[in-house]
Amino acid sequence: QTRHRPGHDCGRSRAFGPGLLVRPMLALPRSVLHAYAKKNNVACIDDPSNADIGFDRNYLRHAVFPTLTNRWPQAADKLACAAQHMAQSRELAAEIALQDLARCDVAAQWGAPSICLQALRQLTPARRRNALRAWLRYAGTEKKTLQLSMAQLEELEAQWFDAREDASPCLAIAGIELRRYRQRGYCVAPLSPGT
Repeated sequence: QTRHRPGHDCGRSRAFGPGLLVRPMLALPRSVLHAYAKKNNVACIDDPSNADIGFDRNYLRHAVFPTLTNRWPQAADKLACAAQHMAQSRELAAEIALQDLARCDVAAQWGAPSICLQALRQLTPARRRNALRAWLRYAGTEKKTLQLSMAQLEELEAQWFDAREDASPCLAIAGIELRRYRQRGYCVAPLSPGT
């Protein structure tokens, strides 16, 4: 039996729809599970695609992880916990983004998603970028979502917050234009020339 502290289950349980997905044997080594299945005549079902190292996950499983665990036996456990911590961090960032966006007067104006730049400016840089990433995921046009690189996000901030008051900055990415007008940021389809 594997013991662990509450709140540090490294992926053994997580929310799943309205319920909870529990994987109590996740921390057990594959060899222990195979031994149990063999001893108790439990039939194992294995997807043949699991052996195809053309898939990244299988290449990691068959080529990379064995090398790591030969050198560092606890590597798999540490990586699993790190992945769980990253997932929890993403969930927390999403919750914070929703709270911040609630204060940023997110609204459709003139048929386009928009956001209040004054409210965004009041956030710390990390929270502002987190809120912008979240807004851009939902603000795409024609069901496109935007995922900006750090360089693109910094360029957007420079255009929206540092450009002259009378400027009309525009950052075009993936067929979508991010524009500033009257202290609001907009996510719009490309405007026709002369607009």
